[in-house]
Amino acid sequence: MVQKIKNNIASIDYREQKLFWYLFGIFFILLASYGFLVESTIRHALSIEAMQRDGAALSATVDTLESKYLALENTITPAAATAEGFVPANVNTIAVLSGTPAVAVSMNAR
Repeated sequence: MVQKIKNNIASIDYREQKLFWYLFGIFFILLASYGFLVESTIRHALSIEAMQRDGAALSATVDTLESKYLALENTITPAAATAEGFVPANVNTIAVLSGTPAVAVSMNAR
């Protein structure tokens, strides 16, 4: 069968043979391009999956740190702050800019 195909190809006119090899070359280039594009699509999908896993891990870490921060913040009392050297301010600080009305800023929001 292979010999018969070779004989048929050899009997084809030179122009048709040249056209056949051009088309075969284009087909091979398209096939290689398709393989490359499929491989890059798979690689892209895997990298997205890895980024989603990393994002979930980072989100869990942030949640843990935030809960630790809130737990630590809830343990702060005025007595503990005074023991650490906190000095309460009994007056409001006034900030004045020329040409604008005065704005009162309270430094103790609690």
